[in-house]
Amino acid sequence: MVAFAALLGLFAFVPRKWPTWDLQGLRERYAASETGFTERKIVDGEIVMADRQRDRINLSASILKLAIGLLALAVGLLVGGTIVSQFGG
Repeated sequence: MVAFAALLGLFAFVPRKWPTWDLQGLRERYAASETGFTERKIVDGEIVMADRQRDRINLSASILKLAIGLLALAVGLLVGGTIVSQFGG
């Protein structure tokens, strides 16, 4: 259980691909466009990238919480087993 929790915790820290701008494509598509339209497209893109990042960070945080919970459970079982073996078993 401890090894599984440790591997799960490591998985939370695996680097993931972050969304980035394709600046050349952005320039080619929107260079001749109206300024307000281009700004709106950029803001919309930033919103989408931020949403994706939030989802990825939330997933990593959930995995890490699960790993910490499993480690805490393993420690509790270890302490309980030690007490039982020393005094009652």
